Amino acid sequence: MPGARILNHHAGLVNRMAETVGVDLSHSLAVGHLSGEDWRGMVMRCTQCADPVACQGWLATHQGETVVAAPAWCRNEAQMRRLQVTARDDADKDEVA
Repeated sequence: MPGARILNHHAGLVNRMAETVGVDLSHSLAVGHLSGEDWRGMVMRCTQCADPVACQGWLATHQGETVVAAPAWCRNEAQMRRLQVTARDDADKDEVA
């Protein structure tokens, strides 16, 4: 298992990636669309990334933006996409109600 410093670094990358693709992880956790175990899994997948420096560069390039999707090489791209869809579905339900 990676050390605390590595885990914290990758947790930060996961959080920044989520923010960049318009996913509110805190809200997703609060409403049950993401479990603590899911979030830990995302961080662990991130620690297995072959090039976190490229991720940092990509995030820096898109700082302050909201982009349509995480890059295809992101180990959490599918999870981010799922959370984006879930957030949009929730927003659509709120508009109808």
